[in-house]
Amino acid sequence: MVTVHIFNTLKKKASGCNKIKLAALIILFVLFSSSLIYADVVHKDSKGFVYYLYVPTAYTTSQKYSLIVALHWSTGRGMDMIERWKEPAEKYGYIIVCPDSANSNYWDIKVEDACLLRMIEEVTRDYSIDKKRIFVTGFSAGGTYALYLGLTYADIFAASAPFAGSLKWLIKEAGVRPDKVRKQIPFCFVHGTNDITVDIKESYFGQQELLKYGFKAVVKEASGLDHQYPAYISWTIAQWFNRQHIE
Repeated sequence: MVTVHIFNTLKKKASGCNKIKLAALIILFVLFSSSLIYADVVHKDSKGFVYYLYVPTAYTTSQKYSLIVALHWSTGRGMDMIERWKEPAEKYGYIIVCPDSANSNYWDIKVEDACLLRMIEEVTRDYSIDKKRIFVTGFSAGGTYALYLGLTYADIFAASAPFAGSLKWLIKEAGVRPDKVRKQIPFCFVHGTNDITVDIKESYFGQQELLKYGFKAVVKEASGLDHQYPAYISWTIAQWFNRQHIE
């Protein structure tokens, strides 16, 4: 491990030094290693449900942090999302949590819901989280699930940003009824203009359907983008989350 190597190096440098100098080096080591822990990706296994956590290096328990739940696409994994969210997390001071679906090919709402809610409960227990600023996003299958979660658990999530998701599929296959949602949160539909896997019309349908029932919903087009997730999309979503004023 990196911290072990650093500690051994400090010990070598401290040979021949008096105890005061050695103590000072050890204090420096502890401070440095604690920042390394926060900068690393933390792997969690909650009763078989795996998720990954990224905490910004400036993390301190003296302030509250926004939490972003980011959901991977079909055949993706949580670490794929973590890699796309590290830089925005550092810039805006977000804590990012990215789970693995039970089956890597899809998200199953009958299986995953309880696990996701338990994951959020664990993260908010272990870290200094502003519970009024818990956001959800995802790409493709993860985008559709992020849309579902925002409609189903508006008491937990403050906003949802589905990337290449499909409300039409949720209505048809999962029986989701936007007109029956008791609490409304804002939605940002992100979509590539050249996506032929999930047509951008899906996002415009989602927006119009939600607007019809009084939701706040916007569409952000990614010009020239097909069905893939470049890192800059995370910046677009993070900036939108950052502008949401939650009372």
